[in-house]
Amino acid sequence: MGNFNVIFNGFDLSTVMRFTDIKRKIGNERGVKVYDTPLFGVNIQDVTIGAKIIEVHFTLNNDDLEDLKHKLAGVFSTKIPARLSFSDEPTKYYMAIVVNEVDIENLARWFQKGKIDFLIPDGIAHAVDEEVVAFSQGVAPNEIITEIKNDGTVDSYPTVKVTMPSDNNYIGIVSPNGVISLGNAERLDLTYVPMVSSYIRKFTANDTTKVGTSPTGDLAGGTFATASDGRVTLATKGPWDAKKWAGGYYVNAIADTNAGIGNLTFYSKFQLAFETGLMSQTGLIKVVYLDKNNNIIAMYEVHKASTVENKADFTMYYGGNMLRRYKSFSFVPSNGTGNPFRASTHGSIDFEKSGGDLRFFWFGKPYGIAVPELAEVAVAKVAVYIGQFGTRDLIPSHYVSILALKSMMAESVNRDVQNGVKTIFRAGDVLEVTSNPKSIKVNGQSRNDLYNDGSNFPTIPTGTSKLAIVGSSWLTQPLQAEVKYRKGWL
Repeated sequence: MGNFNVIFNGFDLSTVMRFTDIKRKIGNERGVKVYDTPLFGVNIQDVTIGAKIIEVHFTLNNDDLEDLKHKLAGVFSTKIPARLSFSDEPTKYYMAIVVNEVDIENLARWFQKGKIDFLIPDGIAHAVDEEVVAFSQGVAPNEIITEIKNDGTVDSYPTVKVTMPSDNNYIGIVSPNGVISLGNAERLDLTYVPMVSSYIRKFTANDTTKVGTSPTGDLAGGTFATASDGRVTLATKGPWDAKKWAGGYYVNAIADTNAGIGNLTFYSKFQLAFETGLMSQTGLIKVVYLDKNNNIIAMYEVHKASTVENKADFTMYYGGNMLRRYKSFSFVPSNGTGNPFRASTHGSIDFEKSGGDLRFFWFGKPYGIAVPELAEVAVAKVAVYIGQFGTRDLIPSHYVSILALKSMMAESVNRDVQNGVKTIFRAGDVLEVTSNPKSIKVNGQSRNDLYNDGSNFPTIPTGTSKLAIVGSSWLTQPLQAEVKYRKGWL
C-alpha cells in the first residue's frame, strides 16, 4: 500500500510493518428486531446500530521477529479503547481496542504476515479538530442563540461554556432534543450594592498583619511573599522544632462587629493551589475565621504529612465551646482530576455563617452544621497560615511544589433586606455543561446538584440546528457563551 501510516495507542505501526490491505466496511453492524403481521410481511420493532470492525492486514520483515512480537503485544494490550488513525483519513480518528488473536502466518523465518482486528465500540470516526461556535444576542435580553451545522452522520455531544455577566440564578440550554435546566428560574434577583458590606477583596502581606502566634499552636515566625498576580506563598518558615509545623501566620481584621450574627450573614470565598511534584513533599495551609478574641469560629486545613505516599487531607473544623473536627476528606494532590486544588483549576472553596448555622464546602457539595453557642459570635478576623513541618526545608524534595492562596474575599449580607436569598451564579462565574460524559461544573468545581430532574443534556443533530441559552428573567447584560463539539461519522 505504499507509504501508509497506521497509528494506534501512540505507536506508529508503519515503522515495523508493511500494510497489504485495510478493510473498513460501509457503516456499522445493524440489528433489526421484527415481529410477524397478521397478513403479509413483518413489522419492525427496533433498529440498533452496533460496533464496527476494521481489519488491518500486514507483513513483518525483520531479523528479530520474536522480540518485535513482544513489543507489539504491549502496544495492543489495552483495557480501554485507544486512539487509532489512518494516514488516508488525516482529519479523523477512531477509539479502538484489539480483539481476537493477532494470528501470524510464517512465510519464512524473517518474513511473516498477519491480520489485526480493531473493534470500534462506538462505531464512529471522530473529527480530529473540535468545532467552536460563539453565540449572539437573541430576541429577549436574557437569551442568546447560535446556529450549528453538523455535517457528520451522527449526533454530536457538546460542551457548553457560559460566563455570567452579572448575578444570575438560572441557566436553561435549549437544544433540539429538549432543555437542560440548571438552578432556579423562579428565584428573585437581589441587588447587592446597597445590601452587601465588602470586607476583603484580596489577602496579601501588605494588606494584612503578621502575627507571631497561631491559635492552633503552630510556630508562626515565618513570612509570606506576594506574587504580581496576587498569589500568597510561604517565603520563610522561621524558627522550628521537630514536633510542630513552622510557617507564617497573617490576619486581616473585619471592621463590622456583627458579621455573621443577627441578620448579617458572613460569606467568604477563596482559592487554593496545592499540587505535589514528588511523593516525598509535605506542606500545610489553613484558612481560619476568628472572633474578636482570636477564638476559632471555623477553619479549613489542607495538609500533606506523609513522605512515603502521595495523599493529602482536607479537613473542616468548627469552634464554640471547643475546637472540633467536622469533616475530613483525603485526595491525591497531584495534577490529576481527583485534586480540586491542582494548579490548572480555580481551587475555589467558600464558607458561610448565619447565626449558629455554618456552611462548609468540598468538591461541589455543601456541608452544614448548627452550632448554637456561635449564634451571637461575630466573625471579626480572617487569617491564613502556611507552613512546613519543622524538620523539613522549603526545597523541592521536601516542600509541596505549588502551595498558594490564590485569592480571598469576604462580605456580609443583610438578610432583613434580602429576605435570606442568595444568587446561585455570581458575576464572572463560568458554567461548563458537558454532555458526554455528563457533567456540570462551575469555576472548575463539580456542581451536579444544579441539575433539575427531567432535564436533557444537549445533543447536536446532523444537519443545521439551533442552540439557545436562557438566563434569569432580570438579566440586562448578555450572557457570554461558546459551544464546542466534534463531528462524527459512521
